[in-house]
Amino acid sequence: MLARHFARRLLHSLGVLVAVMVFVFLLFFALGDPTTHILGSDATDAQRAAFSHSRGFDAPIYVQFGRFALGVLSLNFGTSYSSGQPAINDVLIAFPNTLILATAAFLIAIVGGILLGSLAAFNENRIIDRIVVIFGTAISSIAEFWTGLLLIVIVAVTWRLLPTAGFGIGPPLVLPAITMALAPMGRLAFVIRTNAIVVLSSPHISPARARGLTSRAVFVRHVLRNAAPPSVAIAGVELTRMVVGGSVVVESVFAWPGIGRLLVSAMTKYDLPVVSAAMFVGAVFVLVLNLILDFVYVALDRRVRYE
Repeated sequence: MLARHFARRLLHSLGVLVAVMVFVFLLFFALGDPTTHILGSDATDAQRAAFSHSRGFDAPIYVQFGRFALGVLSLNFGTSYSSGQPAINDVLIAFPNTLILATAAFLIAIVGGILLGSLAAFNENRIIDRIVVIFGTAISSIAEFWTGLLLIVIVAVTWRLLPTAGFGIGPPLVLPAITMALAPMGRLAFVIRTNAIVVLSSPHISPARARGLTSRAVFVRHVLRNAAPPSVAIAGVELTRMVVGGSVVVESVFAWPGIGRLLVSAMTKYDLPVVSAAMFVGAVFVLVLNLILDFVYVALDRRVRYE
């Protein structure tokens, strides 16, 4: 049953990937003539015609789509209009940088979310619980753009503790990782709090405490173990959002050389090969991550069965 389920999920993922790439192709044609966007209004008719012919933009749309589809199948998305290098190379160079940032932010969000959610659950309806709820609501509501700018002004400019931009595993990573992690941390704290409260009110917790287990032992052996499976799906969604959505904003604010910043630059320059390659890599990452989360969910909760 499990193998059949994942086979269906794989086929579904391939269908989603095809739909994403078709959408990317059609989106650029819906926005108008690519030649006009790339060359600008100052180009002469001869320059437009020559450029359009060199890029294949003068061919019928079905011919262009055929070339595009063959390129996707062979992972040959063409040459970047900006760098002159194969588009997939530019994306594969930038994508690990995004993974570094997203991994650091995800670890901060997971640790902070578990601590805040557990603290609130063990102090339900007390002042600590209310403080955590208010704090979680606040950090979940602020846009990452404003969070990043606020941290730059306070931490980097006023206190001069960390750099405002840069790249590397060290000081340049701290501010963008915190910026990307705060909103997911607040949402995860709410999920952990809710799940932990349900577990703490379950019948098997009282006997555990009666046996003399400390609060730490009860938390590790019972609360965290039983609250983990429902939280995995939310954590996966947050990680996906960090890589696909949060990276675009955070990398632009902190000049982090990842796929999000590359995608913004490519869309501004109407660089279709880079946009296509970036969307393809991002979609593959999301689909693979979802398949992995399915396995993790089954491993954490043996009661799950796929019919």
